[in-house]
Amino acid sequence: MRVFIGVDFNVDVKHYLQTVQTYIKSTAIGGNFTKFDNFHMTLRYVGHVELAAIDILSDMLDDVTTQQKAFSITIGDLGAFGKGEKKLIYVPVKTGKEPLLKIDADLRRSLDALGFEYDSKKLLPHVTVAREVRFNNQINPSMPMPLYTEKILVSAITLFASVRREGLLQYEPLHQARLEP
Repeated sequence: MRVFIGVDFNVDVKHYLQTVQTYIKSTAIGGNFTKFDNFHMTLRYVGHVELAAIDILSDMLDDVTTQQKAFSITIGDLGAFGKGEKKLIYVPVKTGKEPLLKIDADLRRSLDALGFEYDSKKLLPHVTVAREVRFNNQINPSMPMPLYTEKILVSAITLFASVRREGLLQYEPLHQARLEP
């Protein structure tokens, strides 16, 4: 199964991200928009692992987060990856990046020590809201960019499975490591 480690969000944050998608759709002519239940922030993509590795990864996640206190982040604005016509659109983390980067560094060290292969790209903390977005030539969107001013409490780090069910991609939590309050 394919797995990754990340941060899950509460319903309020997911509703905000859905509103951002509506904003993007007001200026886009197409794209693949993240499903409501799939909104998350990936810290480290591990890839395909055997079922037996889930317990090892769960224990590793518990070890990595054992001394980590819960923390808050803020998100906002929009960013884009990709050259050419199709873009990946994301909402970046504005504040609270430092604990995310520390957890990611600890994850990489632990994954290395356990012999796991993983995507080694540098972490840019963000939430993907759409892929392969093509924009029209309209400069001003038909609605203002929604803002999310609340702090988002990160109180757990989650091991997710990426599975297809009836043709739809779903991210299923396999294990959640709680952070100290």
